[in-house]
Amino acid sequence: MQFMNHQGSKYDEEVHIFYAFYSELLSSLGSIHNFLSESEKIWVNQIAIPEFKAHSALTRGVLRWVLAQVTEKSPESLLFKYSQFGKPSLAGPTDGVQFNLTHSNDLLAIAISRSTPVGIDFEWITPHDDRMSVSSEVFTHNENQAINSPYDLDHGSSFYTIWTAKEAFVKAIGMGLNFNMKDFEFCGRTQAYTLLNQNLTHPFPESDGCAPLNLKDQYYSGLALGRNYVGALAAPISNARIFEHALTPLHQAHLSTEQ
Repeated sequence: MQFMNHQGSKYDEEVHIFYAFYSELLSSLGSIHNFLSESEKIWVNQIAIPEFKAHSALTRGVLRWVLAQVTEKSPESLLFKYSQFGKPSLAGPTDGVQFNLTHSNDLLAIAISRSTPVGIDFEWITPHDDRMSVSSEVFTHNENQAINSPYDLDHGSSFYTIWTAKEAFVKAIGMGLNFNMKDFEFCGRTQAYTLLNQNLTHPFPESDGCAPLNLKDQYYSGLALGRNYVGALAAPISNARIFEHALTPLHQAHLSTEQ
């Protein structure tokens, strides 16, 4: 399988999203486990809860397998480094490949780009008793007004749309929840971000895995992969071509036989 073979072309602003469901990957767990590094195998084996152990191995193994398809290296040989905020990236020559992953309930999704940092987030829509207390802590006044609007008939969906958009943004710039979520806001109507704290207009150091804090060119796309999931993709580019790759049973069979 070959993906993203447009290096140096006008398609360098592509973002590829690979996704699968843990319940469908379990039959390939043994083979996927072989993609882990020795230190990862030790770490996974130390996890006591079987479900967490399986999900951890599948998450890391599938990530390695997908990155191997893009970099044309063996999954177990890939090396990772981490920024001061904990965002992982590939170490060594990688042709600019950058990635971000998310998982929620049964869904695992990985976003990959050759040209820019990316952030992706998915959430499983479920009754959430403390949804309003969460929004009061991390949403701006305008965002809280949006999810409480009498014209919005689906408050749950609006909450997750804004939350995943904000989460994808802070992951794209490489800071995650180290970034104050009230320093910027997302407007679902215009699908645009606005920086509220003008003291944060300077870029963070890209050498540490962070992307420039440029909201003017911050790209956003709402995503829907599977029933009852809301997701978002963010990247510091003015436009992007998005390609989705479902890890179907055919791919999983390939994944199981590739040692």
